[in-house]
Amino acid sequence: MIEQGTISTLKPEKPQANNTYLADDLLTTSQLSKLIGRSNTSLERDRRYGIGIPYITIGKRSIRYRYSDVIAYLEKQRINTQN
Repeated sequence: MIEQGTISTLKPEKPQANNTYLADDLLTTSQLSKLIGRSNTSLERDRRYGIGIPYITIGKRSIRYRYSDVIAYLEKQRINTQN
């Protein structure tokens, strides 16, 4: 479940104590990589080809991913099985 909160700082270097994020938290490419188990390179490739998880550009070089966008993207990728 996604919790609603205020917009966090642009560079949350560490997750909260219980390793959870709020809906509006902005994650770096490295944080997202660790969270979903994909390499930084594959996330960079997705951005280059305009696919994958939506992201925010801050300035010319700073990339962030909104946690709520990450969850929404992952939910779309979910495959239901018959169990």
